[in-house]
Amino acid sequence: MKKTSALLFALVANPVEAARAVDTLEECRAMIAAAERLACYDAIFLVPQSDDSLPPASGTAASDAAAQTAASTAEQIPAKPAKRKFRYRLLDENFSIQPHRPTYLLPYTYTTRVNTVPFANASATDSSDAGPTVEADREEVKFQISFKIPLATDLLLKDATLWAGYSQVSLWQMYNTDASAPFRETNYEPEIFWQVPTSLELFGVALDSVSLGFNHQSNGRGQDLSRSWNRIFSEVELSHNRWTMALRPWYRLPEDAEDDDNPDIDDYLGYGDISVRYKWHSDLSLTTQLRHNFHSRQPRTSVNMALVFPLAGPLNGYFEYVNGYGETLIDYNRRTRRVGIGVILNEWK
Repeated sequence: MKKTSALLFALVANPVEAARAVDTLEECRAMIAAAERLACYDAIFLVPQSDDSLPPASGTAASDAAAQTAASTAEQIPAKPAKRKFRYRLLDENFSIQPHRPTYLLPYTYTTRVNTVPFANASATDSSDAGPTVEADREEVKFQISFKIPLATDLLLKDATLWAGYSQVSLWQMYNTDASAPFRETNYEPEIFWQVPTSLELFGVALDSVSLGFNHQSNGRGQDLSRSWNRIFSEVELSHNRWTMALRPWYRLPEDAEDDDNPDIDDYLGYGDISVRYKWHSDLSLTTQLRHNFHSRQPRTSVNMALVFPLAGPLNGYFEYVNGYGETLIDYNRRTRRVGIGVILNEWK
């Protein structure tokens, strides 16, 4: 702007130069190509130019020159990435398998009383047999696998996540060679839940997260051996120093009487559970899970205790003690007392 003002002042002071400038402006105005006409004006008003910034004076049409300039500018300036659609963000960024409940393998477990009713039906060679052809072993292999997958993040609330989870626990008569080492029971438990992390704290106790979800559990069998139920549940996770607690109440969804394989399951498993864990350090912890049916006439309490301890290398040992109902669905109405030892891949998450 200062150079242009100085140029105008000089032209006014020198009439001869002013006349020449007017002639030059007329020449610029007569030019057809927009790029050439712009360069002509810039030369008159002393606008600095560089070889890279000057548009090509090739005599092409104004639209072609403008298109070439726009293309060159687009190559130099990175384009702003377009916002991904939700389904692509889901697959590219959120689709990952993560630990859920404990995943463990107990190569040896011992139970004081094994439920032989389903084993009898599975091992009988003749439909007319009243009992099993072989006895069920009290020594079994027990294992559980569990994982979860995020389906959506920041759902309804910031940092809230919608999860899909799956857990499977199996009892395997591996040492029962007389019966061809069958699986006595396997339970399948898919679920979907919405989890909201929090930063609330009261009297030193932190409220880590709140969850709400739907849970289905069944043993995948038919007729008299079928066991299944559906629940809506909520879960609250609390922590204080080395302590962690999870409160999980549930409500069983009612079924038709003719379709209900276990109508009295609430009388044995109750309406929720409490899990408490104490960690001495990262590789040593004790977790206790409690259930109670809250019936005054026939109270039933179940306890599951698990000790995680360090082993050589990355593996941790796992010792489990079970005393109660519902270790598996086939035994929901039979008290089980079991101890087992093995390895664990991950604890509660």
